[in-house]
Amino acid sequence: MLRKFMILGILVGFTAPAIAAPPGTVERRKNNAELRTDRKEMKNDKGDLARMQVLYAAYKKARKSNNTKAIAKLDQRFMKELRVEKAESRKEIRGDKREVKRSKRELARDNKNLRRATLKGQPVKANRAIRNRADDRRDLRDDRRDLRKEVKTQNSRSSMLARYKALVGKTDMASLRQKEDIIRNTMRMAQQEIRANRVERNEDRREKKEDRRQRSTR
Repeated sequence: MLRKFMILGILVGFTAPAIAAPPGTVERRKNNAELRTDRKEMKNDKGDLARMQVLYAAYKKARKSNNTKAIAKLDQRFMKELRVEKAESRKEIRGDKREVKRSKRELARDNKNLRRATLKGQPVKANRAIRNRADDRRDLRDDRRDLRKEVKTQNSRSSMLARYKALVGKTDMASLRQKEDIIRNTMRMAQQEIRANRVERNEDRREKKEDRRQRSTR
């Protein structure tokens, strides 16, 4: 799953110095970006589940009627779905790894800013660095969680793809039932992802409210 966008800064004019975004602006934009990503992922996951449900129903019908021609076509459709999902998962893993590295850099920057503010006796900047550090620690924790989840999902999809590939073309009852089980498990995975994304979306909403509350008390 790809989350959070990095905001590099705002440059004004040719010779004027860079103007920092107002306090809370960067975090607010990150929160809004996360919510947009959550909505997009939810929509995609629901589409995946709908396709799996249609395919599963068609496969059960073809198996019960012993329609080997339809089963062969459904085999290819399902293999294509798994390959597409596997490719998307690889892409999300690369993105999640980038997010982990970015969060680590931001956390290191917060620690550096805190040390500098403490040495210079700047309590306002030190408190701001502490708040930023707490936010970035949370982001790093979430990024690592997303990466672990996506790696686990990728491994499951790779296993199912290998198992199904070994069964393609086989029409004995045992093989047909194994293929049906794999399709059903894929459908369950899609349902689990929808539930997980719903939880993540609620967490992002709570974080956005918490950031708004903290900004109002500063």
